[in-house]
Amino acid sequence: MQNVVPDRFEDRAEFKLAGVRESFHVANAPHHIGEIWAKLNQLAPLPGQTADAAYGVWCSMDKSKGLGEYMAGAEVSGFDSLPTDVGRMIVPAARYAVFKHDGPVTEAGGVWQGIFGAWLPNSGFVDGGTPPFERYGPDFDVADKSGGMEIWLPIKAAE
Repeated sequence: MQNVVPDRFEDRAEFKLAGVRESFHVANAPHHIGEIWAKLNQLAPLPGQTADAAYGVWCSMDKSKGLGEYMAGAEVSGFDSLPTDVGRMIVPAARYAVFKHDGPVTEAGGVWQGIFGAWLPNSGFVDGGTPPFERYGPDFDVADKSGGMEIWLPIKAAE
């Protein structure tokens, strides 16, 4: 487990994501997530897209059934101009701990483990109750899958 600390804390207003949103068995996650990103790349740019960042979001997880739902998307100004088969998500306003990861995306799992296994339990915060997400900025290199990636964890003060 990696020793991780937030790069910064940030308050973010509600925003809208659109893209490819699918459910699958978690055991097949690496394969399915790759397919989801490939489908998003075929749609880009999305109608109403507002920035050149991309987002990866675990929308839901049912560990007892081994099922998960994942979305790869981009921020959009609204949903009205989107085709009906494009996934949608409204990300609520929240305070976030933001963790920067410059290495290969294949090593991001260690950062996630460090966040939930060590940092969060000792931070004075609790999970904010909305989906955390990965943000891939313009510096992210799609070819070697590295650089410019952040993990945004919604947080609340522990009581």
